[in-house]
Amino acid sequence: MTTIINHDLRVVDGRTLYMPPYAGGQDGWGNLALPDVGVSDAVQKYPIGTKYVEGDRTFRYAHANPSGGTITPGRLVCNMNTVQERAGASWDVNGVVGDTVVYINAMVNNIDLNEFAGGYLLYAGADGLSNMIPIVSNTAATTGDGPSTIVLGMPLTGAATAGVTGSTLTGSIFGNVLQMSVGAGTGYQSAVGLPLMEITQDYYAWIQTWGPCIIVGVAATGDTDDERTVIVNQDGCIKIASMGTVDSQRAGFIATTTWYNTGAVSSNFIILQLFP
Repeated sequence: MTTIINHDLRVVDGRTLYMPPYAGGQDGWGNLALPDVGVSDAVQKYPIGTKYVEGDRTFRYAHANPSGGTITPGRLVCNMNTVQERAGASWDVNGVVGDTVVYINAMVNNIDLNEFAGGYLLYAGADGLSNMIPIVSNTAATTGDGPSTIVLGMPLTGAATAGVTGSTLTGSIFGNVLQMSVGAGTGYQSAVGLPLMEITQDYYAWIQTWGPCIIVGVAATGDTDDERTVIVNQDGCIKIASMGTVDSQRAGFIATTTWYNTGAVSSNFIILQLFP
């Protein structure tokens, strides 16, 4: 059952905390204490995806990949969830427009309890149109042995046919973050935030998603005229947009004037623009 929390939106010394929409199985639900963004947590204190605004900066509460090693500050982290993770999952019973509970079989991998709470159900309805529905909670399911009961955060917008309609389940964007690095899969990751401190694997921490920050540059940034926009390098650093391609992910723009004492200088002080 969804737990409803009503509270005033308050600004305390320029700081505001926003609970995300309710997601089952999330520890820390209703914790409205303002956090210290410079401290990571061995035990979850807020729901994944909780938003915290501190002046010009915005943060999201994230979970570090359980086996990804220590995350270091100054380089961006990526979302390690893939939409292919549950590809081929089929509906166990028909889903009709307006349903808020659906039943989906684990076709490729087992489904863990609340693995997708705070994530999304992606599918093409019987009309062939794409649909994306938030997930509140899900039960565990084993491949070939019954469906997962999935509670949705909004009613279905498209009908689905049992045993025919395929679907994909993906977890929270902030539920499985990892340091970006050059290696297998390089170039196939998207940055979701910037850690401000070392984060031990499987710990929880606040990552910055918007506002002024410093990110390591792969080369001089801003020491040539019109160099303002920065993009994400494959190792989580930043570089000038002209060093990438039109398909590169935008990170933000240089925050300061980079002309000093009649000479050009570089700067890694940027306005990060990922999630406002």
